[in-house]
Amino acid sequence: MNALGNTVVWTAFARGNKSDASKNRRFIVIINERMARRFWPDQDPIGKRISVSGVKGPYLEVIGVAKTAKYYDIQERPFSYMYLPYKQQYESHATLHVRTVGDPNALIGAVRQQAQLLDRDLPVFGISTMAGYMNQSLWVSRMASTLLSIFGALALALVTTGVYGVVAYSVTQRTNEIGIRLALGAKPRDLLRLLLWHSMRLTFIGLGLGLGLAFALTRFTSSLLYGVSTSDPIIFGGITLLIACVTLLASYIPARRALRIDPVITLRYE
Repeated sequence: MNALGNTVVWTAFARGNKSDASKNRRFIVIINERMARRFWPDQDPIGKRISVSGVKGPYLEVIGVAKTAKYYDIQERPFSYMYLPYKQQYESHATLHVRTVGDPNALIGAVRQQAQLLDRDLPVFGISTMAGYMNQSLWVSRMASTLLSIFGALALALVTTGVYGVVAYSVTQRTNEIGIRLALGAKPRDLLRLLLWHSMRLTFIGLGLGLGLAFALTRFTSSLLYGVSTSDPIIFGGITLLIACVTLLASYIPARRALRIDPVITLRYE
């Protein structure tokens, strides 16, 4: 079978009299499910006839419906597609698909040899495994995803560094307050809990706003991803946990350092 895709269909309707299609030849076609739903919704398309050359025909009789597939690019949207017989739509080249058991690379030589036995002058080219073909077609997407992953990792490193610096600085700025509370009889454990809760509360508010915005933007990024969910709980949960841990450390380390200093010294801290 030879494929004729992305065709502009001028006419698509059923006709009662089939004798005007051709007195000598029967033109047939197999369409995909997308095309069947487009022109004959809630109907059986088998036996219907279409024309790609205008109202005068020739008309092609639908004899089968194939599943909608990916024809040119793995990220393409479904579109109408039709398959024509080789003798009806001649092409000087053909593609042979061989299904193997085991390593397909080991059979490339045998496939080439069998083709040469059919016709010694027949050129055989473009032999590739399905994995190799998919890797080639996905090269641009994989390079883009790799670059985005690198930039995302750099952005995450900058975010964690910035969060740590801001939180640690804000806790350090409260060293004088810590000294006053200690001098008034506050327990170090209670002060530590207070400082940690203050920092984590602001972090949770920021994470809540960020997660809400991220979920709102997922519908705009779904077309850029393949095989990966835009709301992957592992990714969202892992990043949230990482930022929370960074905030906890940024609060705990300077707070513990300030609590170990003598209250008299902390009261003199500027």
